[in-house]
Amino acid sequence: NEQYTYGSRIAPWLHTAIAMLKVAPQTNQACLEVARPEDIELDDPPCLRMVQFKVRPHGLDMFCVFRSWDVWAGLPSNLAALCLMGRYVAEEVGLTFGYVYAASVGAHLYEYAWGLAEAVTGITR
Repeated sequence: NEQYTYGSRIAPWLHTAIAMLKVAPQTNQACLEVARPEDIELDDPPCLRMVQFKVRPHGLDMFCVFRSWDVWAGLPSNLAALCLMGRYVAEEVGLTFGYVYAASVGAHLYEYAWGLAEAVTGITR
């Protein structure tokens, strides 16, 4: 019952980005917008806002911007999925997969996760 999924926003345009990179590897236009202007009205708008692919001398890098990011429950699974997607794009373009650069304006840890995070890391607040 979600209002959107990252996949539903990314998948329709992924092969367009791949085609762009094949034709013009130095392009800055292989940028997938996940967010839409009308998302501002959603109760839970997408945290992932955009993904951009950039060919560099060492391979294909990926740049990701999150408006908000749950560092306990979201970050690990999001990075894993993004890496899988990046590797797929790199293979399709005929490159090695380089680095993932990810930034968040609002990285956070929800209260429910503090106890588990402290137990796993051994760090207490």
